[in-house]
Amino acid sequence: MAVRHVNVVERVFGLSNRCAAGDPDALAELVGAYHQDALLESHLAAMPAGERGEVAVRSYFRRVSAYYREWQCVLDYVQDYGDRVLALGALRAVEPGGAEHEDAVGWIFSFRDDKIEAVKAYPSYGDALRAATARPSHVKTP
Repeated sequence: MAVRHVNVVERVFGLSNRCAAGDPDALAELVGAYHQDALLESHLAAMPAGERGEVAVRSYFRRVSAYYREWQCVLDYVQDYGDRVLALGALRAVEPGGAEHEDAVGWIFSFRDDKIEAVKAYPSYGDALRAATARPSHVKTP
């Protein structure tokens, strides 16, 4: 099952870049990769509370596209963690004024069945890697 999750993440990156280029068919296909109640968390574009699933996915891409004149998600590394996938890459973007930048980003995709249940973007590889490999804390109470 895990290889399928990695394949979904790789496909989502390709679809995201097609969305960035204005392909409406890609956005419709991208929405289908997410559960109807999927949660998106990103440091790139603040998500309104309560938005989930298709509404959240469409809202996220609308926000990013409104903020940047051009943008592209780059996928450098993918690691399977069972029901989660760690993706490390970057956001390459051109702002409306013409300023270009590339920011490292780490994402953790969580799956339920074979669809994305949640995705969280982190502002650094280290933050995402720590989140992906964190052990649950077991606090003993006296």
